[in-house]
Amino acid sequence: MILDTKACLLKKALTLFAARGYDAVGVQEIVTAAGVTKPTLYHHFGNKRGLLEALLEERLAPFQQQLAVAAAYDHDLTAAITRVVHLYLDFAGGYATFFRLQRSMSYAPPDSEAFLAVSRFQQQQKKTLEQLFIAAVPDHGNLRGHHQLYALTLLGMVYNVIAHAHSEGLAMDAELAQQTVQQFMHGIFAL
Repeated sequence: MILDTKACLLKKALTLFAARGYDAVGVQEIVTAAGVTKPTLYHHFGNKRGLLEALLEERLAPFQQQLAVAAAYDHDLTAAITRVVHLYLDFAGGYATFFRLQRSMSYAPPDSEAFLAVSRFQQQQKKTLEQLFIAAVPDHGNLRGHHQLYALTLLGMVYNVIAHAHSEGLAMDAELAQQTVQQFMHGIFAL
């Protein structure tokens, strides 16, 4: 029953946060939607921010582990980038509501609870991708010193492709991933 209650609170919070934003949703609204009391939420999560952090941890911690595997450099940069793009597209397709929520939180004011909660995960993702580009320098000298920009560019491109796919109802499939990778790789090797 405890797992059901926690899962229900997480599910209802995701739905409400995604619909109106983290700051616009109160604890009372969450517990009412979940059919529990405030003390129950406080028992499981401490407070609303704890609930948000648990929601982010539940989805983004496993994603970060998968990203580390996908971004492992094996002397084939195109293959690594392809794995990374597929992972993002699969994640955004499988967890569309959550993906939109966490992306929107990245545009919240820098001192807000929402921004602070999601930013550590975003920084981890960026660092993972930076390490990919650093590892590729011996094989691709033109990447030297540009790892931060390439990581940000790849993330920005992938996020925009996903946003477009979501808004246009496009399939986040192998063809979209291939087109994204080809466009990104063209930019890298054009220098």
